Amino acid sequence: MKPTDWHALDPEESAARLGTSLSGLREEEASARLERFGPNKIQPPKPTPHWQIALRQFQSPLIYVLLLAGAIAALLGELADSGFIAAVLVVNATIGFVNEFRADRAVRSLSRLVSSHARVHRDGRVVDVDTVDLVPGDLLLLEGGVRVGADMRLVETRSLHIDESLLSGESLAIEKHADAVLEPDTALAERVNMAFAGSLATSGRGLGLVTGTGAQTELGAIAAQLQDVPPETAPLQRRMERFARRLGAAAAVLCAVLVGLGLARSQPLEEVLLGAIALAVSAIPEGLPVALTVALAVAVSRMARRGVVVRHLPAVEALGSCGVIATDKTGTLTRNQLTVERVLAGSLHVDVTGVGYQPEGEVLHHRRPVLLPEEQRLFRLTRAACLANEGSLTCREEARTWEWSGDPTDVALLAFGIKAGLDPVTLIENHELIAALPFESERRYAATLHRRESGGLLCVKGAPEQVIAMCNGEYPCDGPAAPWDPKAALAPVEALMRRGYRVLAIAEAETTSPPRPGALSEPTGLSLLGFVCMTDPPRPGVSEAVASCHRAGIRVIMVTGDHAATAL
Repeated sequence: MKPTDWHALDPEESAARLGTSLSGLREEEASARLERFGPNKIQPPKPTPHWQIALRQFQSPLIYVLLLAGAIAALLGELADSGFIAAVLVVNATIGFVNEFRADRAVRSLSRLVSSHARVHRDGRVVDVDTVDLVPGDLLLLEGGVRVGADMRLVETRSLHIDESLLSGESLAIEKHADAVLEPDTALAERVNMAFAGSLATSGRGLGLVTGTGAQTELGAIAAQLQDVPPETAPLQRRMERFARRLGAAAAVLCAVLVGLGLARSQPLEEVLLGAIALAVSAIPEGLPVALTVALAVAVSRMARRGVVVRHLPAVEALGSCGVIATDKTGTLTRNQLTVERVLAGSLHVDVTGVGYQPEGEVLHHRRPVLLPEEQRLFRLTRAACLANEGSLTCREEARTWEWSGDPTDVALLAFGIKAGLDPVTLIENHELIAALPFESERRYAATLHRRESGGLLCVKGAPEQVIAMCNGEYPCDGPAAPWDPKAALAPVEALMRRGYRVLAIAEAETTSPPRPGALSEPTGLSLLGFVCMTDPPRPGVSEAVASCHRAGIRVIMVTGDHAATAL
């Protein structure tokens, strides 16, 4: 199947090009296509033959010098020196071969353990299949937490967000829209009607037609390009090459000088040559390769005890030559589990205990529990945070464990609501959802419109400066006549960000008339309820790891999309 700009076609055209329908394939057709297109996997490079691994142990300028010295020693009848050099080379090659053979076998064993499944429509029903059995034309289902198994033209989306950082480097999940038809030259990162193999659906639901599998995916194209990249020489190898060249040149110069001096003194040519060559051979450090190989082998074993597989011995030294580490923050330095730690509801400032998504903790004011019914503004803030929300946090009673899905911010707000004493499920049941504006990086806020017995309720959460611009006062708000200073309302936010908090503003608006389904547009006239301060707790051992890097002279750079004050 020839490459096509699937993002420039609508779903019906895509199905026609793929020779399928929007109801999926028949099992017989899927089997025939699997025979035609092959399994949905990127073929790894062919395993290196054992003889190549063994030969690679002798591919070093210093080894070449030793081989030459051993040959010359044998020709001169110095069998002891020649035998010693041969033994050194054999020991060195054996240690290197064993380490590389074990590492290669371990890597291939790990790859065989990796297995994933996908849900597809076949024969009019949803079935689970191994990802390697996906074929072009399959109708694939996506939901939060599922890894995309192949390149897809989306045909249906419901608040679907996909993390494509593997391909684009963009850390934020991208909201997908199946009804979009884009220009053929649209950049990969902007193809909002496509999903790509290797990316991760973080929230929402979606359906898509598989357009490419295996090497025909965008991930497969990257893998093909990487296979063409020549291997880099490790710093140690480059230094050893320079040393070998200098040593060889010095030995040659020394031999020339000795031969010249001997001939000047009228010594026999054979005697002069033998003496010069013997001196050159004795200048070669036969034990150096073995000493280096043993040192690297010890380092490899230490890395193995820490769960790191090193395929080539010089790679260990390359790690030791690292001078700068650029690391992502979310999920690498941190747990990727946002936690609400402080809440500012007007003059009431409360602390929230507990870490992560497990809703185990309390809402405290001066170390005393806060009762929401008595603190009306805090109650409204908590309610709005749980309603303007697309996440899910539920308890499995039989296992006494919590399960969550959706954006980390939404899950953190639900955990805070449960700690405060609210039941998000009951809350949502009592507030019928009429319309919603999901969070987008361009919009910088999310809003939901609800129907209840007394009328309508509009809940908004988002970036403080964006939400405050929609407000005409703080709760309780009597309208535009009330004194309102947006700059003063933003004053506490900068200080909170400098303390490392991610800050969200929460606002609401009540109506006495029932809301209309199309009434949600750009919210205005809101009442500011307060601010929610969240942190993403660092992973255990992160501060110690960064300190160790600093002690080793390694500069650590954190890469993040946070507000500058929060990042600092």
